[in-house]
Amino acid sequence: MKQNWLKSILPHLYAILIFLVISLAFSSPVLDGRELRQSDNISWKASSEEARAYHDSTGIRPLWTNSVFGGMPTYQTYLMSDNYTAYIQPLATLFLPKPMNFLMLAMLGFYFLLNVMGFRHWVNVIGAVAFGLSSNSLIFIATGHDTKTLSIAYFAFVLGVSCSLIKAGCCWAPSSPVSACAC
Repeated sequence: MKQNWLKSILPHLYAILIFLVISLAFSSPVLDGRELRQSDNISWKASSEEARAYHDSTGIRPLWTNSVFGGMPTYQTYLMSDNYTAYIQPLATLFLPKPMNFLMLAMLGFYFLLNVMGFRHWVNVIGAVAFGLSSNSLIFIATGHDTKTLSIAYFAFVLGVSCSLIKAGCCWAPSSPVSACAC
């Protein structure tokens, strides 16, 4: 019994190891202590500076800033730290440094989706690597579109869970885009 369990999980552990090595290879400067300079993140820090200074001096959460486009709401440029998903995110990305975490999460998510859809193991690994290293993902990571990259990576998990629920007969959704996939 124990031997069968280990034998069934071993291919998945190999896949995770492959994803980790590929993420590490693409993000190797992180190991030297270097940080990816993402232009949108630099712009965001600059545009939220006025709101951050106001909050630090008064303790009041600002709702408006005049530093971007002649004025705009701060929910687009300045977020407070009371967002509890910020504590879940490192766990979901295996505590890997940025940008390794984005690549790993995207590959794991698509691997999960392809497993749910019933493809062969080597197809799952190749598909996950292709999804994780797609040109859009790398461009989004390089420019600082972190939330967009995470949304795309998490969507593979959501689609995989939806497909498995449909397969299990837990829900019936003939008009949803999920049922259109080959679940």
